Amino acid sequence: MSARSLRFVSSLTVVALTQGCVTLAGFNPGSDKGDDTDVVAVDDTDVLGVEDTDVAGETAVPQDTDVAPDTDLPADTDPLPDTDPPADTDPLPDTDPPAPGLYLFVTDAGSVGNLGGVSGADARCNASPVKPVGSGTFKAMLADDNTRHACTTSLCVTGGASENLNWVLQPSTTYFRPDGTQIGSTTAAGIFTSVTVGIGTHNSEVWTGLAQDWTSSSNCANWTDGSGNTLGNVGLANETGTDLIARYLQYCDRSNVLIYCAEQP
Repeated sequence: MSARSLRFVSSLTVVALTQGCVTLAGFNPGSDKGDDTDVVAVDDTDVLGVEDTDVAGETAVPQDTDVAPDTDLPADTDPLPDTDPPADTDPLPDTDPPAPGLYLFVTDAGSVGNLGGVSGADARCNASPVKPVGSGTFKAMLADDNTRHACTTSLCVTGGASENLNWVLQPSTTYFRPDGTQIGSTTAAGIFTSVTVGIGTHNSEVWTGLAQDWTSSSNCANWTDGSGNTLGNVGLANETGTDLIARYLQYCDRSNVLIYCAEQP
């Protein structure tokens, strides 16, 4: 292209830009300093003047550094209401019978019907290793023909407690197992008409010499005969009905029959 053609094209360009209301500064192809200066002036100044200063401002957050409202919790840091239960730490009410209560337990070792009479049976009760610690004197809950019985009429309906002879259960008294479990309370005649649990926890046979109505029954010749020629009435230790004192007759040579032992006031 000739020099004249170049001048003509340049003139057209200037006229077109001027008529479009856009004024451009002259472009200097020999210098690229304008681009570098523009980048440094804008980006660096923006970082230092705005972003850096803004970061410094973000580290000053007094509401985050004041944690006193979150850590000052007097109600939660006081454990006394949750850990101090005086009623639960006192086991005495669960293991000690109340004032009118007495213990009633089953011996651990069985015997034939020859117990040495009721006095010999009493001695067995007091020598038993399962006798409650700290308890009083015990007597065997046995009936015989001459020295010990509960009732002379069914359930003592005629004379009440006056029918008792050297009887071991006290009138209107609550009885407990050695572990504190309540068995039940006697009537004014000193007998049980109902119990909550058995005197023992297993269905062991127990010599009683009692009928189901608390009158006297077979008793191995007054608890002096351990042969197979005589009979004695037995109950089952874990029963809660009349079988507690009279389940069936057993031969007196049966060697593993236990005894009920009642604490005396």
